[in-house]
Amino acid sequence: MSGFPSTPVGSVRELLDKVQQDTSDWNCVGHVRPWFRGQADAGEPPLPSVLRTRTVNGETLGYDEFHMITMFRLKAPAFGPTPETSRLDKWLFLMQHHGLPTRLLDWTESPLVACFFAVEAALDRPKPKYCDAANMALWVIHPIELNRITDSRLDDFPNTWVAGRWALENIKKAFGTALELKHKGHRYVPSEYPLAIQPSTVASRVAVQRSCFTVHGENNADFEALLRNTPLVKKGFFRKYVIPRSRARAIMSELEQLGVSYSNVYPDFDGLGKELKRRFWLKQ
Repeated sequence: MSGFPSTPVGSVRELLDKVQQDTSDWNCVGHVRPWFRGQADAGEPPLPSVLRTRTVNGETLGYDEFHMITMFRLKAPAFGPTPETSRLDKWLFLMQHHGLPTRLLDWTESPLVACFFAVEAALDRPKPKYCDAANMALWVIHPIELNRITDSRLDDFPNTWVAGRWALENIKKAFGTALELKHKGHRYVPSEYPLAIQPSTVASRVAVQRSCFTVHGENNADFEALLRNTPLVKKGFFRKYVIPRSRARAIMSELEQLGVSYSNVYPDFDGLGKELKRRFWLKQ
């Protein structure tokens, strides 16, 4: 475990009660809601997939972000409609949606959906051998308070397609545009901390899951390491809940009773198939 402060919960009802209690004094009005992220592994703090590394035989391995993204943009038009060339944000959302590792990190406005993601992953695969965590986890964050760490004037979600501080600068890091801008003498200022941004909805699943995203900038550290000593944690705007992995099946049953299941989180044939496969499994 990472040693990050956390609250234990054992059921969906207990989780919702804790979240309600912990966020009751947050100033979330209008289009601003608490954001949630669920993971099967409580010991792996939130970090975008493209920034994750693995040590194999003493060698640290990671992704070649720029060349991977460049190749996707070159080959993608053969497989379907793609965004206009200048909309780097839409390209990044499209890549994330189709499973390419990016510096975006998925969050959701729904604690139930976040809980579903944590439990689904725990049920679909055994505990990784490289992880000691016996718990699943769910994090909650105040997205605007996160943005204010970067710029106290930010009281909304920064625009992702217009030049200026800060979001587009973070996105440009993924495309190698930063170096190009520096060579041309343009100012380039990515943020030190991740930024909370609203997505361009490139697929219906993004809307159904109430998806939202953070985008990492200059610092590649995970959320717990980055925010541990900031006002965000000290004021309770970033919290972690841990759920015993042994409770995964019971919690999935709770979620299904609340109307959160594969077919409405993944509204397609695959989601329906997974839901019916689970529902009609004949226990021996």
